[in-house]
Amino acid sequence: MTDIQMDGRKPVIVWLRRIRMVLSRWQLYALLAPAVVTTLLFHYYPIYGIQIAFKNYRNSRGIWGSSWVGLKHFQSLFSYVNFDDILRNTISISLYSIAVFPCAVIFALMLNEVRNLRFKRGVQMISYAPHFISTVVVVSMLQIFMQRSNGLINNVIAMLGGERIDFLSIPQYFSTIFVWFTTYFGWVDGTFRMLDESEIQSSILAAIGGVIAWIFKPLGWGNWQAAVASITGLVAKENIVGTLGILYGGGDGTVYQNIGAAFTGISGFSFLVFNLLCAPCFAAIGAIKREMNNRKWTWFAIGYQCGFAYLISLMINQFGGLFTGSVNVIGLIFAVAALALMVYMLVRPYKEATKLNATV
Repeated sequence: MTDIQMDGRKPVIVWLRRIRMVLSRWQLYALLAPAVVTTLLFHYYPIYGIQIAFKNYRNSRGIWGSSWVGLKHFQSLFSYVNFDDILRNTISISLYSIAVFPCAVIFALMLNEVRNLRFKRGVQMISYAPHFISTVVVVSMLQIFMQRSNGLINNVIAMLGGERIDFLSIPQYFSTIFVWFTTYFGWVDGTFRMLDESEIQSSILAAIGGVIAWIFKPLGWGNWQAAVASITGLVAKENIVGTLGILYGGGDGTVYQNIGAAFTGISGFSFLVFNLLCAPCFAAIGAIKREMNNRKWTWFAIGYQCGFAYLISLMINQFGGLFTGSVNVIGLIFAVAALALMVYMLVRPYKEATKLNATV
C-alpha cells in the first residue's frame, strides 16, 4: 500500500477511533446529554429571536416575513425621555440580583444545619411556596376582577346603582386589595387556597408580618397584624385603619372589640404615636425628595423620623410598664438611655465657632 493511500485513510481511522471511544464511554455521554439539550434549547435556540430587535415584527408575517428596519428601535429607545431612568433601574436590578444570589446559598446552607425537623420544614414551606405561584396569574386575576370597564366587582357596583371605581390606579384602593388578598389566601396542610376567618394565621400576610413583628415587640405591639398595618401606612396613613378593619374584622366580636383585646391602653397609645411620628406616606416622601434634591438627605430624613418615632414609642411603652407592673428591664434601660440622650441634646451648651475654616 502506497504512502498516498495511507494518508487518505488516516482521517477515517482517526474518526473510527473517536467513535469507538465514545461508544466505550456511552454512560458518561448519556449523563451529559440532558445538560447539553437544555443548554441548546433554552440558551442558544432563543438567540434566533434576537433578529426581532432589527425588524418591524408582525405576528401575521412571522419573524422571517417581517420587514427589516435596522437600528430604528434602538434609536427610539436611546432618544426616549426616560431612558436614563430605565437604564439605571435595569443596572440596579441586575446588580441587586447578583448581590442577593449568595444570600440564597447561605440561607440554604444554614437551613441544612437545622436539627429541629418541624421548624426546618416550616421554614422550607414558607420560603419555597411563593416560587410555585405565578405572579402573572395572581395579577391577571386581580386585573380581571378589578378593572373599571368590565370587571366583576365594578359590574356589581353598577348593577346596584353605584359609580364605577378605578381600583387599580388609586393607591389607597390597590393597597387595600393587596391586604385583603394576602389575608384571605395562604397555605394550609401544604395546599394554597382561600382561607376561612379562623385560618388567617396561615395567610400570606401573616407570614410576611411575622418576619418583621419582632422589631416592634419592645414597643408593646409585636404582633403581625399591627406590624403589617404600620407598613401599609407608608402608602397612605388612612390605610392603617382599613388594614386593621380587615385583619380584625373576623371572629365573634366587632372590629373594635377585637382591636381592644389585642392592645392594652399603653400599647395602643404607643402604636398611635409611632404611626403619627414615623415617615409619612409615599407622596410626601416624593415631595421631600423633590425639595431636597438629594437622595442621601431624603433617606436621612426618613430614617430620622422612623428612629425618633421608635424611641418615643419605646419610652411610652417601657415607662408605662412601670405603672402597670409589666417591666422589661432591658427595654427600660434603653428607654432611660434614649430619654437621657434627648435631654442632653436639648440642654447641651451651644459652642459658637470662633474661626472660619475655608478651603481654597
